[in-house]
Amino acid sequence: HGHPLPYGNALARPSSGRLLLAGDAGGFVEPLFGEGIFYALATGAHAATAVLRAATRGADAAAEYEALLSRSVRPELVWSDRLRWLLFAAMRRFGPAPIKGFVRCAPDALAGMVHGGRSFRLLLPKRWEWGEELGSPAPPVTL
Repeated sequence: HGHPLPYGNALARPSSGRLLLAGDAGGFVEPLFGEGIFYALATGAHAATAVLRAATRGADAAAEYEALLSRSVRPELVWSDRLRWLLFAAMRRFGPAPIKGFVRCAPDALAGMVHGGRSFRLLLPKRWEWGEELGSPAPPVTL
């Protein structure tokens, strides 16, 4: 049986004590296209980083996790949601032409947004923070 995706419903606090929720469990699903795998991996990597910081530096894992999410994942979900409502408003006014045009005019940029290589904010290249704790910077996400 399937389960409805939590589009645009990321939990305000996806942690409690030592519990950190990632991916669909925390509501981290991209609201425009429903992409969840990339955000499951991204939030899982952030959860691992937060736990590692807690273990090695005595930091609060929940606070570290929320800080990482606030800098990287949450802004992407907010901008994706804005783009979603803009496209839906245009579609109500002009029919399917705006969405068709959006998909046709920039398929590579669109794929980059869905897979985390480009930001939903102005289509700028996106760099994610993971891997630094293990001594090597995160490789850039490329398609």
